Amino acid sequence: MRVPDARSHSLAAVRPFARIAPLTEADAGRGLLYAIALGIDVTVQDETIERRRSTLSLLCASLGHLVNLTVAAEYVALEEPPPPVLRIVRQTTAGAVRLIWQALQTHAAEVGYAPGPWRDVAAREASLVVAHGADRQTAGCAELGDVPRLALRHVAAAIEVGAGDRMAVPGELASALGLLTPVYLLATEMLD
Repeated sequence: MRVPDARSHSLAAVRPFARIAPLTEADAGRGLLYAIALGIDVTVQDETIERRRSTLSLLCASLGHLVNLTVAAEYVALEEPPPPVLRIVRQTTAGAVRLIWQALQTHAAEVGYAPGPWRDVAAREASLVVAHGADRQTAGCAELGDVPRLALRHVAAAIEVGAGDRMAVPGELASALGLLTPVYLLATEMLD
């Protein structure tokens, strides 16, 4: 690995989340809440309208954000990203996080569980992603573009199991939120 001579915004030479490490669960939880709050501006929907949408509708809407985020994150990982690209990453992540969180709340209301503990699971997952990389099974470091791709897989899994195993849904959504929160925090850090 080559150590750059000057400070660089490029993530190609370092772990994707080294700039925001270490990330405590409390900081990850706050970051998740900030992303949810910013996401309402991105989704351009009133909270009451969001609350009337079904879990499936919200998750399907989040897929578009996740596909766009995957492309933008690939660009950020390869180049020194200009601020407009970082803003796209931050806003797109916030939009996806908002929709996934709202889907989790809607699902919780439909099935009858509290969504709060799943927010804590997402914060714990986010701190683990920063500490060990997105591929926690091998504790390896994923490329930044892999993170939204993995989140997309979790959302797709939640959609797939939604009718059959309703209690698998919150775990999949918490994992997706845990993957996306560090992306939001990293883009925010790089913009500052």
